[in-house]
Amino acid sequence: MYKNTNAQMVPQTSSYEEAIFALNGLQSNAAVIAKMREEKKKDGQKALDRVRCQVGLLGITQEDLESLKVIHVAGTKGKGSTCAFTESILRAHGYTTGFFSSPHLVVVRERIRINGKPISKEKFTHYFWKVYNKLKSNEDISPMPGYFVFLNLMSLYTFLHEKVDATILEVGIGGQYDSTNIVDKPVVTGISSLGIDHTAILGYTIKEIAWHKAGIFKQNVPAFTVTQPEGAMSILQNRAYEINCPLYLTLPLETYEWENNCNGLGVDGSVQSINASLAIHLARTWLNKQTGNNNLNTSFKYNSEYIILNKIPPPHAPLFTITNKYAQGLANCQWPGRCQTIERGQILYCLDGAHTEESIINCADWFTTTAAAYPDRARVLLFNCTGDRPADILLAHLLNLKFTTALFSPNYIAQTLLPTSDQTNYTTEMDRELSISTSNLHIWNHYVSQGEIPCQTHSFPCLQAAHDFIATLPPSVVLVTGSIRLVGALLSIMYPDSST
Repeated sequence: MYKNTNAQMVPQTSSYEEAIFALNGLQSNAAVIAKMREEKKKDGQKALDRVRCQVGLLGITQEDLESLKVIHVAGTKGKGSTCAFTESILRAHGYTTGFFSSPHLVVVRERIRINGKPISKEKFTHYFWKVYNKLKSNEDISPMPGYFVFLNLMSLYTFLHEKVDATILEVGIGGQYDSTNIVDKPVVTGISSLGIDHTAILGYTIKEIAWHKAGIFKQNVPAFTVTQPEGAMSILQNRAYEINCPLYLTLPLETYEWENNCNGLGVDGSVQSINASLAIHLARTWLNKQTGNNNLNTSFKYNSEYIILNKIPPPHAPLFTITNKYAQGLANCQWPGRCQTIERGQILYCLDGAHTEESIINCADWFTTTAAAYPDRARVLLFNCTGDRPADILLAHLLNLKFTTALFSPNYIAQTLLPTSDQTNYTTEMDRELSISTSNLHIWNHYVSQGEIPCQTHSFPCLQAAHDFIATLPPSVVLVTGSIRLVGALLSIMYPDSST
């Protein structure tokens, strides 16, 4: 029998539903999460050492991890899209891929992808019980990991047994002490755009956050990044210098020559060109490694203090002609929930899980362009944000988008969920989530009253109620934003059979 502290005990079976039940039992409640965050902030290395121990319990060595040929990506915004573009490019070149990401939108299997697709229920069930039983039987050596770490370990175990050619790992939070950072010798690392997020763990300044992100740098392993906010780049460069990690700055996508005409990007939004530019260098470095080619000067040295004082950026990543295979990978990439549109009857849903100030600004620009093509439709906002994210700042950037209606709901699909649901979330409490949603509503009402903006507002106890209300609206363009979990929960309602 496996004990699930959030639900009744059930006998172990090999079914997918029982695997999800047991997996959800690895989630911690809000109080435990707060304690774990405080402990991780004080001694993150101890937490990472525990993950290394658990990897060993699964029979995985550092040589095994190196054989996965890892591309490791951190960042605040765009790291998921960067990973998705990179993975798609490698597939376009004929390689098999494993891709670990978080969070999932609809089903947890999205977090462990083989060749771009979530692993099947059968494979998820098989590998889940293999990993769960190995760790469960060794709890006297190391306690069972939490939800995210378990899935990270399961992904590595899965990719090794599926014998993928390349593994793309998206960092969960930070980088330095993230469980994905147990790989000592990745092929290449990347850092996407940085911003303020997860402050309770990473710190409240961009420099503190940059320090954590740069923790994935490894000695003599090429690293790439994009243009960063003031103060962040110097930290990245300083940490790279300290361990002799060659760091390069990628140039805008429009700088490159193309073998043929660009077919566009498979993920919408102007900001995706930044992520795509980072991705092509991650992919190219990985591809060159397989053939023994090296187009990078990895022997350069620079004076860290001089660079910081004079604000000198890293050397530019070398330009090259983007071949048809690269272009194919960029064009065929899919990454749902980010600048995604879905037409449902007379409602056009615009889905973007933006949850930082910088990403909400990009989201607002994308929505403005998208909604302009539907001048006769009303504009509706469906919003939620959680945790320590500043709802007042996020909502302020949405005020001028001419919404006639604003809706506020927690991320919960319904007020009760089965313990075998992929959307079950024990890490938050319903009362607190309702309180946050109500607070978001009050912030919006204050803004619109101050600016005398005509906008009706509604709050809902759960997302299903909000969705049902939207179905009664006249032709509308609905922006769903503020939380990637909000977007995922809505997709679960819209596509109830997607878990099959």
